[in-house]
Amino acid sequence: MTRGEFISEKRRQKGLTVEELAAKLKVSADTVREWEEGALPDSEYILPLAEALDIPAEDILKQEKEESYYEKLNRKMGYPQGPKSPNYNPEERGSNGYFRAERIIGYVIMSLFMLYVVIFFGRELFSWLNRPRALTLENCAEIVEIEVDPANGTVIDGKYTASIRVNRAVHDFEITFILKFYSVFQGSYDPEEPDIVKTLTKRATYVRENETLEVDFGVESRRILYTDYEITAVSGELE
Repeated sequence: MTRGEFISEKRRQKGLTVEELAAKLKVSADTVREWEEGALPDSEYILPLAEALDIPAEDILKQEKEESYYEKLNRKMGYPQGPKSPNYNPEERGSNGYFRAERIIGYVIMSLFMLYVVIFFGRELFSWLNRPRALTLENCAEIVEIEVDPANGTVIDGKYTASIRVNRAVHDFEITFILKFYSVFQGSYDPEEPDIVKTLTKRATYVRENETLEVDFGVESRRILYTDYEITAVSGELE
């Protein structure tokens, strides 16, 4: 019941007309009609109105519930508004104005959405719980990348730098790898039989995510071509 309906009902219960109530309060009949249409009386009329209707002032103030959007829409479309309607069917429409079938569809859509959220975050949680905890030869290809370049931009002096990029944070990192080189002036090229093989080891107490470690080294020949690398041992604790 809206505030206006409440005031109107209490006025009728007292056996007063709009004009009679207006005369008691020394306001116009139009003002009383505005109150009965839902307008909140000015503060100076709250107590006199409550006394005239023989009700507590709080009852006037707490009648805040106005028609919802769906209630107004249903009323305009001629749908039943509540238990007092002769055609009222509580199963037909809920308090939010939706038909029962519409509510079922909404529940199904919400359930499917919640199921998707649970599956998505469940998979992420499962992947996180089952992530690799140790750096091994089996998973190092996804975590460690090695590049070799001339230390001074040229191979003339035979000095090189091996850059080891680690894309995960690792504690107690240690890696041993073999670099394979082929001499430009040593006949036919065969990657399976490199002319020069260099074994290097790098250790670090802690490596940050995406950090690059460097190892400088030299080779005997000044005219060589770097070909490939092979990781022979690796260890560490992944974060």
